[in-house]
Amino acid sequence: MLRIDFWNILWTVVNLLVLYLLMKKFLFGPVIRVMEERKALIDSQFASASEAEKKALDMKAEYEKSLNQAKEESARLLDEAKSRGQAEYQRLVDEAGTQADQMMEKARTAIAEEKQKALRDMESEIASLAADAAEKILKENKSPAEDQMIYNAFLAKAGDSNEARGN
Repeated sequence: MLRIDFWNILWTVVNLLVLYLLMKKFLFGPVIRVMEERKALIDSQFASASEAEKKALDMKAEYEKSLNQAKEESARLLDEAKSRGQAEYQRLVDEAGTQADQMMEKARTAIAEEKQKALRDMESEIASLAADAAEKILKENKSPAEDQMIYNAFLAKAGDSNEARGN
């Protein structure tokens, strides 16, 4: 049968209390300290990860800002180059037009001078021919019909001379 012994219960309680105190000092204390250290380590790791994430987001924002600035700068440089190219193109076209106008004016002047020279030469030749014809007419005392024939020959010769120069 079962018997309850007071001293046995007392020693069991004392053993349990001693065991509890020993476990508290040598087991629970170090285990709790290790768990607190690990909790602090994990918290510091979370904090550093959060800080690293914040830095990464800041760097990303800075990178995007510099990328946008670079895009704006490249667009500005491209527009500037286009406008300089357009201005240079317009300057060259204007210069070519001016040169062409000058060349056309020189050509017109040269043509007018050649025309005047040809007219003077023709007048001189006609005067020479007229003097030759008048001399022939005066040397030969002929009839009015022969004079008319010589005059017509003179006109034909002057016309042929003019056609030769014109072509």
